[in-house]
Formats: sequence, structure tokens, C-alpha cells
Amino acid sequence: MTSVVLNLTATCVSDDTALTIWPAGSAPSSRPMTAFAAGSTGSVLVTARVGANGAVSLGNSHGVVQVRADVV
Repeated sequence: MTSVVLNLTATCVSDDTALTIWPAGSAPSSRPMTAFAAGSTGSVLVTARVGANGAVSLGNSHGVVQVRADVV
């Protein structure tokens, strides 16, 4: 497996933020996958490459956000 399709749902977004996804075990990507406004709840479908262990890493640029990632 080289990539995975995820449905990301963000809730309780404290500040305007962007989420970044990259293969676990490698350097973080500087390119955000999606952005969310403060106070919003939203979902987005993304395709992400996976690391050698089959996992992805997820980063949040600002504030606090609860993220749920469902494999499609």
C-alpha cells in the first residue's frame, strides 16, 4: 500500500488553522491539505501517502482542533 483515502472531520476548532498530512517517519510536509475556520466543524476527503509502516502523521498549524480520520 502506498497511499490511503481519509475522510477528515474537524470539530472544536479554536483558531483559523490548516491541517497537514504526510507519510509517518518522514519530514513533515509544508503544504496544508485543508483549512478550517475558528468555531467551524467540517469534513474533507483527502488522499495521503503512507510511510513504510503504513501510517500517516497529521499536523495542525494553529490552536486546538479535534480531528477524526476515517479510512475510506
